[in-house]
Amino acid sequence: MGLKSALVILTEIGLDFDRFGKFDRLCAYCGLMPDTNSSGEQERVGDLTRRGNRRLRCILIECAWAAIKRDPELALAYSNYKNEWRAKKPLSK
Repeated sequence: MGLKSALVILTEIGLDFDRFGKFDRLCAYCGLMPDTNSSGEQERVGDLTRRGNRRLRCILIECAWAAIKRDPELALAYSNYKNEWRAKKPLSK
């Protein structure tokens, strides 16, 4: 993570992490929560919601991509996750 990214994150979140209470609330503030739809017993989890701090979400995603490129263990973990996700995804017609 570079200095500019760290400064943006620090500026947007601040130093008081206790104000979020739970990790889920911090993720929601950052815009990193998936959209969910539930009806009866069915639950569909979609893409990231459009809610949350757009600037912060973009910076965190770019930092994650940079980390994957530089760290072989993260790249392997991402590759494994991607393969599992593709195996679970239904084939489109």
